[in-house]
Amino acid sequence: MNMKLLKIIELFCHHSLILHEILIQEDAIFQDMSTFNFWFAMSETKSSIKMHPKHVVVVMRAGLPMRYQNSYRLESKNPFNREQAEKILIEVMEDNFSKYDRFDAKTDVDLCQKVSEDVLKLMKEKRFDRYRIIVIVTIVEKFMQGIHYKQKNLWDSRKDCSVTHVYKAASFTAIGNCYGVYLE
Repeated sequence: MNMKLLKIIELFCHHSLILHEILIQEDAIFQDMSTFNFWFAMSETKSSIKMHPKHVVVVMRAGLPMRYQNSYRLESKNPFNREQAEKILIEVMEDNFSKYDRFDAKTDVDLCQKVSEDVLKLMKEKRFDRYRIIVIVTIVEKFMQGIHYKQKNLWDSRKDCSVTHVYKAASFTAIGNCYGVYLE
């Protein structure tokens, strides 16, 4: 067995993430590994490392978190559809807020929660694959004041998406945001 390899495994036995990166990036050290296929059990961390050429799977036991590798798919089978999300958000907000004509701070909190739960439920029924759905509904009273509402997002613009709808009534304005954030 390669002594250099054993030394690296001993040094990084508590850092499985770093071990994985080293075994893939250090091609020069592990070129002679092409014939090896072995299990190495470490008694100190109660872990096991299965090694193949340029491939490592670390399995943690005894209450330590398990680390999974990414799946083979890089794209969603059913990606987030902005048009469907916008349609759902508009329908739910119009249906719920059209029944109310006055702002009431005590009951509008429950109304916001109900609207966001309804939108979330309908969005989950669409089964957008590999997306986390986040819904935020805000109600602001119209009482001779202004409001500046801004949002900043740090995400992948090719896969992540957001939809916003503003419902205006005589005594309040409701702002609904629906985010579809891609999970890898």
